[in-house]
Amino acid sequence: MKPLPLLRTALTQLYLATVLLSISLLGSTPSHAEESLIGNAVKKGDVKEIKQIIANTKNLNPDELGAALFEAAKQGNFETFKILISAGANANYSFPCRGKGCPSYTVLFAAVESGDIRLVKLLIEKGADPNGGWYSGSAIGAVKIAINHNQLEMVKLLVNAGGWVRPNMISSAAVVGNVEMIKYLIAGGVIPFPTNEQAFNPEDKRFMSLGPAQMARMLEDESDIAWQYTDPIASACLYGQRDAFNYLLGLVKDHPQKQEILNWAIFLVANSRPKTAAYNDSEKTRLELAEELIQAGADINAYQPNFVEYENAFKRKMTPFQMAIYRHELNLVSIFIKYKPNLELNATQQIFNGKNEEELKMTTLELANYSMVEATKLLTDSMKSSQSTTDMVAKEKKDIEALASDDPEKQARIDGLHKYDEVLTAFKENHKFYIKQATNSGKIVILLRKYGH
Repeated sequence: MKPLPLLRTALTQLYLATVLLSISLLGSTPSHAEESLIGNAVKKGDVKEIKQIIANTKNLNPDELGAALFEAAKQGNFETFKILISAGANANYSFPCRGKGCPSYTVLFAAVESGDIRLVKLLIEKGADPNGGWYSGSAIGAVKIAINHNQLEMVKLLVNAGGWVRPNMISSAAVVGNVEMIKYLIAGGVIPFPTNEQAFNPEDKRFMSLGPAQMARMLEDESDIAWQYTDPIASACLYGQRDAFNYLLGLVKDHPQKQEILNWAIFLVANSRPKTAAYNDSEKTRLELAEELIQAGADINAYQPNFVEYENAFKRKMTPFQMAIYRHELNLVSIFIKYKPNLELNATQQIFNGKNEEELKMTTLELANYSMVEATKLLTDSMKSSQSTTDMVAKEKKDIEALASDDPEKQARIDGLHKYDEVLTAFKENHKFYIKQATNSGKIVILLRKYGH
């Protein structure tokens, strides 16, 4: 079988980039009230000082007050929040984005995340835009954040104020398992399983659930099912939300594209591995719901030929069963085997590198062997990187010890070691993940060989 060093290199680089990004973000939540007297007073929670500064300052700057308002929202300090709003704080203040694709947080976002609906009401009354700002690189607005935090009454408040709703928000409601929120969104006009025409109506921005690049890619692939990118059934299954799962499954009972919806849902369940505590805690229920999805008619042998990820780096043609193997999902593979998967079907993977294209076709058993090899290589690469960092830290510590105690550089270099400690901690956590992958992939190969015979 032809080796694919590009795939291994890409995945390794992705992993390292993720580690370094997570390190750079640790403790990096910006202070939105730096170098401001009133901002410092808000941080301290000193109401008396805040009132004095406002009373003694002429021509108060709305944005400076807005930065302090952001701090008060983060703290969930309602009393301070009211004082600043009354003093003329900018209700639409947004901490400026300092780089391409970086998140821009509004005061409204912070208020929603605080969980205190009183803060949100005050901002709406003062003209806060429910659709303003960016969150985690996506223009999803405060409504989506409220859904993510399972705040139904806050969602209603924001929608009544003009907040946009989109099909992907039903998936978010499914993640938190809130059936009443799903019903509310549907009653408000959101279509849980829309066609492209329904999802991308240019006259209604509320339904623009995908960015232009994703939309163009999907239309180019001639897919006519927009819900492929925002599947709520898969979301409910992945997070073990049984009530939401059952409700959504009932909605597709008489849907004209029922089979396609079920097939895509089981494919996403096989492919997705969110790294969250909620996902990890739902393992048992997730597996039960995955089996119920198959029993409802999902076909584990159905190809999903237009699945694209990593910005067109890979294009795969795999069945849900093959994707579970590729993702080293031992428990899912064990369940799928009970429903007679077809081992003769080929899995196809295309690798794009500039103008060059490389295609690899494998039987299901060859895919299992390939995945086992790749998992082992990733584990080895991770161990090498970890050792390299460990050696670098050891050398740095030795160099620091050689510096004179009064050397001004000494403390700065000691402080700099903290980032390496964080990197090593991340490596240790990922070792567990890679070890599990390698172990699972070996067991899957054995399982398939037994099944094949």
